[in-house]
Amino acid sequence: MGCCQCDGVAMGSHKAAVLVDLPPHMLDYYRSSGKTAVSVDRCILPEVQDLWAAGIRTTGCCCGHGVEVASICVDEDDISRMNELGYKRHDLGPDMYHGIFRSKTIQEQPNDPHN
Repeated sequence: MGCCQCDGVAMGSHKAAVLVDLPPHMLDYYRSSGKTAVSVDRCILPEVQDLWAAGIRTTGCCCGHGVEVASICVDEDDISRMNELGYKRHDLGPDMYHGIFRSKTIQEQPNDPHN
């Protein structure tokens, strides 16, 4: 596992992110918004691109910025594929969207009870 390189970068600031073109299988998913590119935290980008290469449709992600557990959100139709790929769900409580998974490549935070 790697370590987040975004310590000290405020959540939501996008200062650690890069704008990347969406892969072809994601363009239809984002057609209604007109997006052809999305902002992704630099240190989680390789993992997201690997998921895209596997046909997974991501709906968001965050490396955690050294504060939170890194997470990747996927379309509900891709939840079973994420499970097959060995991803663990992000335990955010019963009211949260269940398509949020823990990153495999960004090291867990020390205060994370799931370590």
